[in-house]
Amino acid sequence: MEKTSTMLFIFNVCIIFGILALRRCNATTYFVGDTSGWDISSDLDSWTSGKRFSVGDVLTFQYSSTHSVYEVAKDNFQNCNTTEPIRTFTNGNTTVALSKPGDRFFVCGNRLHCFAGMKLQVNVEGNGPSPAPVGVPRAGPVGILQPSSKKNNPATGVASSAAHFGDCGWKGSMGIFIFYRVFSSSLSLSLSKFRMNILNRFGLGSGGQTSMDPSPIAQGNDDDAPEAGNQFAQFGAGCFWGVELAFQRVPGVTQTEVGYTQGTIHNPSYEDVCSGNTGHSEVVRVQYDPKDCSYESLLDLFWSRHDPTTLNRQGNDVGTQYRSGIYFYTPEQEKLARESLERHQQQMERKIMTEILPAKKFYTAEEYHQQYLSKGGRSGLGQSAAKGCNDPIRCYG
Repeated sequence: MEKTSTMLFIFNVCIIFGILALRRCNATTYFVGDTSGWDISSDLDSWTSGKRFSVGDVLTFQYSSTHSVYEVAKDNFQNCNTTEPIRTFTNGNTTVALSKPGDRFFVCGNRLHCFAGMKLQVNVEGNGPSPAPVGVPRAGPVGILQPSSKKNNPATGVASSAAHFGDCGWKGSMGIFIFYRVFSSSLSLSLSKFRMNILNRFGLGSGGQTSMDPSPIAQGNDDDAPEAGNQFAQFGAGCFWGVELAFQRVPGVTQTEVGYTQGTIHNPSYEDVCSGNTGHSEVVRVQYDPKDCSYESLLDLFWSRHDPTTLNRQGNDVGTQYRSGIYFYTPEQEKLARESLERHQQQMERKIMTEILPAKKFYTAEEYHQQYLSKGGRSGLGQSAAKGCNDPIRCYG
C-alpha cells in the first residue's frame, strides 16, 4: 500500500508539472530518427539546406537502447571521436534542449554507424520562435550498413522522423517526457518484479542468470574444421575490415572470415560485441595451405597491420573488441607466436600488449561484414583482393 501511494504521488506531481509547463511553451520539437531507432539518416545534410534552429527548440533522439549518443567538440565530429565527449546519453530516447546560441555536434556512439552518417550538426541562432516548417531527415541509401542499426531497436516510439510544430516547446516536452519516463519506469519495474516473483515461485524463473553469463560453448575450443590440407589461424588487430583484406591478398590463403571470439556469450551479434559487455574480440579467421603459405608469414603480416602496443585501441577505434591478439590452434602455432612476439618486442620502445591464447569458439560476423572492403565498403569502391596486391588499404572503404 505504501509503494502504491508513493507511485500515485509521483504520478500526480508529474501530471501537474506537465500541465504547468504546457502553459509556457512556444518552440519547436524535432524528432531525429523513427521507431526503428536513430537510423543512418540523421546527417544535417539531409535537412533543408541552411537549416537553422532557435534557442528553446528541442531535439528528441529516438535510437536503439543498445546504442548511445555523444555530444562532442567540433574537432571530434568528422572523425567520430568519442573519447572525450561533452555529454553522453544512453538508454534509448534522449531529449536535448537547445538552450543557447552556437553550433552543437552529436554523433552515434557506434562508430560504424557514425561514419555511415549517424551524426548531426546543429546551428542554434538567438532567441525567438522557430522558422516555418522545413524538410526533415529522410533515410538515404546506406547499402550494407543498414541492418546493424535495426537490431534490438525499441518497438515503440513516435513513428516519424518529422519535426513536430505547434504550441508546445521544450518546457512542455520536458514535462511530458519526465512524467512518461518516471511513471513508466516505476510501473515497468514493479510489473517486472511481480512477474519474476511469480515465475520463481513456480520454479520457472531465471535464477539470476542473464544473457551475459559465461556460456560453456563460447568458452570452448573452435570446433570448426578447415578444408582438407588446410589449417586455421586467428588474429585480432583492430577493426577486422582492413585486416581481412590484407590477409585476402596473401598467396596461399584460401579463405578468410571475420567474426567474434574470446567472449562470454553464445552467438553474439555485432551490437552485443560493441556494447563492451561480452568480452569478444573482432578477429579474422584465416584458412591457409601450409605448402604455399607459412604461419610465420601470417605472423609477419599481423604485426605490420597494427600497433600492438596500444591496449584495446587501434587509432580512433577504442574498445576491448579492438584488442591485439593471436589465437593459436596448435602447440606449434603457440610456439611460433611467442617467439615472434619476443623478436618484435626487441624492436619496440613500448611494451607489446598482444595476448596469445588458445583459439576459442569462432562466431562468424554478419554477412555485410564479410569481405567488406573488397565488396565496396562505405564508398562503394571495391578494393582489390588479388593475390600479391600491394595497393594501400582504405580501412573504412
